[in-house]
Amino acid sequence: MWLVLVMPLNLPPWECMNPANCFMSLLIPGPKSPEKDFDVFLEPLIEELLQLWSGVMTYDAASRTKFNLHAVVLWSINDYPALGTLSGRTTKVIMHVFIATKTHCYGD
Repeated sequence: MWLVLVMPLNLPPWECMNPANCFMSLLIPGPKSPEKDFDVFLEPLIEELLQLWSGVMTYDAASRTKFNLHAVVLWSINDYPALGTLSGRTTKVIMHVFIATKTHCYGD
């Protein structure tokens, strides 16, 4: 199984990493990586995040008012093979130096 977790970062630091505030947005079945089909599983999440980028009317039960909710992906935490899968690029590690092909960005 492969998990994709989403965490709200507009909370105090001690609450951000609280398991109660961690949302499992995807559960990808299978013992092996979906590799090239990974984007098929991510498509519904990406569509929802694009809607949240534009804003979605939401009800605040505490103040009993409606407001326009926005969301953005700040970062992704993964290993190098997952980085290659997510970015659609070929990635490899040579002597602990990350190299992303087809880009002009190299990090060490």
